[in-house]
Amino acid sequence: ASANSGCAALFTAANDASISGAASNIDLTLQNNGGRTLTHAIIQGGDLHNQIPDGVNGCTAGVKLDQRGYTRAGGFGEGGSSCDVGAYELYATCNPAVAPAPATAISGLDAVISWTQPAENYSTELWRSQDPYFDPLVPGNRTPRNTLDEAYTFYGDVGDAGTNRFYAIRGLAGCGVASSAVAHVGEFDFTLTAGTP
Repeated sequence: ASANSGCAALFTAANDASISGAASNIDLTLQNNGGRTLTHAIIQGGDLHNQIPDGVNGCTAGVKLDQRGYTRAGGFGEGGSSCDVGAYELYATCNPAVAPAPATAISGLDAVISWTQPAENYSTELWRSQDPYFDPLVPGNRTPRNTLDEAYTFYGDVGDAGTNRFYAIRGLAGCGVASSAVAHVGEFDFTLTAGTP
């Protein structure tokens, strides 16, 4: 086992000294099993599967998430509504994320994008472009800003009559899967020209 344990081991160590268990139940190697941190996988057929009843010790079938962001219990092939032990749900499913409905507001010279975070989402990705029809998924566009908040301020985006800005937003599930739909909003500047009497 590694000399590292706790948070440091989640990101750097091959093994975690704080985990013990029969090799027939848990893969003792910390690895990428999906999600944002490394985890110890439960081995299929092991007796640590479906041990925590629904409503006990934080197990809420189909609602609570494991450490990877996957749904606890209630998933395909899981055999009931009980949760697996530890941070890894063996037959868990990743609930799809939902694209939030964005709104724009102006604060001085800043554009503020706000939304209500759907319950299915862990975080939100935002992009900005001068092209009203830009596709955030096409390589070459800006790296998305990822936020857990429900509002984001783009400083200095307002007031230039020659430049309009367009923003795209999509949701991310805890397991990293993004929503398929992307919502767009825009900020428009234009020059007022005095007419003739």
